[in-house]
Order: sequence, then structure tokens, then C-alpha cells
Amino acid sequence: MCMTMPERWTNSSNFCLIETQFHLKKYRHFLNWKPNESILEVGFASGYNSSQSLQPILPKDYKEFVATDISDVMIDYAREHCDIPKSKFYQMDIGGSIDEKFWERFDHVFSFIVMHLVKNPSKAFNNIHKMLKLGGMAFLTFFDKIPCDSMFDELSRHPKWSKYGQEDMISSYFYSSNPEEEYKKDLEAAGFKNYVFEVEKGSYNFSSEQECNGEVILKNHINMIDEITSDTNTENNWKTVVNKKRNRRQTVVGSNREQNEVEGVEGRECEETDSGLKPGPYKRFTHKWLESKTN
Repeated sequence: MCMTMPERWTNSSNFCLIETQFHLKKYRHFLNWKPNESILEVGFASGYNSSQSLQPILPKDYKEFVATDISDVMIDYAREHCDIPKSKFYQMDIGGSIDEKFWERFDHVFSFIVMHLVKNPSKAFNNIHKMLKLGGMAFLTFFDKIPCDSMFDELSRHPKWSKYGQEDMISSYFYSSNPEEEYKKDLEAAGFKNYVFEVEKGSYNFSSEQECNGEVILKNHINMIDEITSDTNTENNWKTVVNKKRNRRQTVVGSNREQNEVEGVEGRECEETDSGLKPGPYKRFTHKWLESKTN
């Protein structure tokens, strides 16, 4: 999936920021920095999440920080707006073919809430393993499924909205009966072998209905958004779909690391509270790869 609205993403991605800060704080003890590190972040987007979560904890003596994203628009925006020392910016599809200049280049690879959006996660994990140096480590967070998946699945069969490629928005293993096992197979096939599976519980409160709806709209194609915003009836129909799907039971997932984590979230129906919309309790499934790259 490719997002193309960097400013709107920056203003509407509070959930990603909170989750990333939570995981980096909780699992920071796994980050064994080396002198003169080469560091890669996959799915950098506008750079806002990284600037508020990852950048503050990077070692001062790193050699290079490489930011990549599948979206040219996002990378161009990040290049112009992010002031990161010793940084380089590249357009990259982590699930596609990767330039050999990145092979065995990095001591750490980071990616936050991205891998479930990659259409070929097996290839993506293989690419990450190849880009790590021997002894390198990856820290990746992602979901197995997201609350929007069933909505995009329905829209992909809708006579009006199917033309916008809704299937591209659906998480990689949405149709699998056991996404965690699918991801484990992908990780092991890529070369990540020794990891631990843990389960946590947590929740997230949307601050407003606007924030909740914004999460959905940001994940859709720009030409579909243009049609929505130019047609009042269309916008009302879209909100009906969003509100309907927001209250479905979902399973979400999120985190992993080669020294890593993979986390999941099992939600229940949204609740109206004084502080906003609350998705309800969920479980985070956390996989930790407790080994460095060894081959």
C-alpha cells in the first residue's frame, strides 16, 4: 500500500506514534548499539513518527541513517522537511527488488507498523535479512490484521468503489485463519530462527471521531478521496461505511524484532467514552528474535 498525503498523515497518525514510542521504550534494552552504525528505517513516510520516537534514542556516533518509503511523494516530503544528521533518502519497495548496494550494509533495520501493508511479506523479510550485516538486528512492528480490512474487503466488491483498487489496502494475511503462523513461516524462511512469542493486553482511545475516520481515509487512494470530498452524498455514504466497519470485531497485530517483536491486537467493539472512541481491549502478540543475523 502506498500513502500519498504526507501532511495529512503527519496530522492524523497519533496512534502510530503512541504505539512506536511504547514499543521502543519497552524493548529498548534489546538495542545493542555499535560504534559507527549504519541504520535503516523502512516505511519512513513523512518522517514525523521517526523524529518523535526513533531519532531521540539513536547513538550520537552513527555513520549513516537511511530512510526509505514505497511512496515517492512521502520521500520527497521527508527529504525537504526532515533535518536528520548524516541521512539519505530513497524510494524503496521492501517487498520488491532491492538494489545490491543495500546488501549487508546495516547494523540495525527498523520498521514501524508497516509489514502488514506489504503485499509480499515473505520477500520483505528476506530483503531485510539480506540488508543486515552479520550480527545485525531488526526491530519491526506490525499488525496481523487491522480494523479497516473488512471494510476494504467489502469495498473491493462494491460497484462504485471497487475501481479504486481497494484490495491493495487489505492486510497481507487478512484472509488467513492464522496470520501469526504465516508470519512465523516467512520469518524463518528468511533466516530469522530463534524467537519468543509473548502476549500482552492494551488499548487505544481515538481522541475524536475525526481522528478515527482519518485513519481510514488516509489508507485509501487519492483519486477516491477527490471524489469523496467533491460530492456531499458520496461523503455521507463513505462515513456510513466507516462507522459501520469501525464497530466490527477485529484482530490487529503489531511488532517484531530480530532481537525483535511481532505484536497482535485482538479487539472488540468500539465504545463511546468521555475521552473519545475506545476500540476495546486487545492482545498484542509479541515475537522477539533473540539472535543476531548469523548467516
